[in-house]
Amino acid sequence: MHGQGSLEYLIVIGTAIAIVSVIILLAVNYFSAQNSQYSYSLCREAASTCKLSLSANPSDQCVTCNNACNYSNGTELFSGAVNCCKVGNPESIYGGSPGCA
Repeated sequence: MHGQGSLEYLIVIGTAIAIVSVIILLAVNYFSAQNSQYSYSLCREAASTCKLSLSANPSDQCVTCNNACNYSNGTELFSGAVNCCKVGNPESIYGGSPGCA
């Protein structure tokens, strides 16, 4: 009898741990997606600024693109994101982008 009560107790604890784990996983995924959208938004904003700047000064290097289109660890949002920004093409900067046309 004592063993059966312990087994039920372990099942309840295991279920509680599983539920908490799923909630944590969902929260991490949600905030990760929010952070990614914020990064793309910053890059598009820098590309728009660069587009305006290039119309006034075609030799502008648009250095703000170097940081705006990279994640905090230094990798690009996608391959060619910085280049899309530096040519002033905000329309090509989105999640799943194949790069600049």
